[in-house]
Amino acid sequence: MNKDHLFSRWSINQSLGFIVGWALFAIVGHGLTGEHGVYLNTPSTIMHTLGLFGMTLVLLAFQDRVTLNVLHVSFLRLWWIYLPSIAIVFWVGYYKGNIRLHGFPVDVFSTFITIGLLNGIFLSRPRRLSGWPFYSVLSALCGIAVVLATYPWMAWVEKVKGLVGHILTVVWLGAFTGVPMAIVGGLLLQRSITTAKSQMPPDGK
Repeated sequence: MNKDHLFSRWSINQSLGFIVGWALFAIVGHGLTGEHGVYLNTPSTIMHTLGLFGMTLVLLAFQDRVTLNVLHVSFLRLWWIYLPSIAIVFWVGYYKGNIRLHGFPVDVFSTFITIGLLNGIFLSRPRRLSGWPFYSVLSALCGIAVVLATYPWMAWVEKVKGLVGHILTVVWLGAFTGVPMAIVGGLLLQRSITTAKSQMPPDGK
């Protein structure tokens, strides 16, 4: 696979994984239990956690469309690490960040950073991509920077009430963070692979 194809496949699939995954999170998290207060009750907590699991599995499945065949790495096989890690980070971010910062999405941003970190760790080991863990987290930070630049425009989205409003808000965060993260990540992933290949001995061992 040439570098342009790898970059485009990673960018497209990870972007779709984030958008579809976060939309699923909003539907599962709010579709059955409805609105919730600052402190979630047990049913809302359970549904939000299930929504996080669904979002994560969707993202891993989309990423596997690239990595499984091209890089021989399956993220879905590591679900047992991703699911609890992302759930813990999300809830700590919510109760220690969102509430104290009056709704600022620390939970979502910390989730993206965790995804970048885990992707970086598990993709770098079998491929010997020494710079990829740093690049993967850096791509998440780039996505957060982009969504912060668009944050003032979220006011009109937050005016929409009910389930539709929650879906729009979460998809906005997922898209404007996830798409830049996927694009930057695709470029840096290709850079890591090119560097790793250049450092291999001529016989490829």
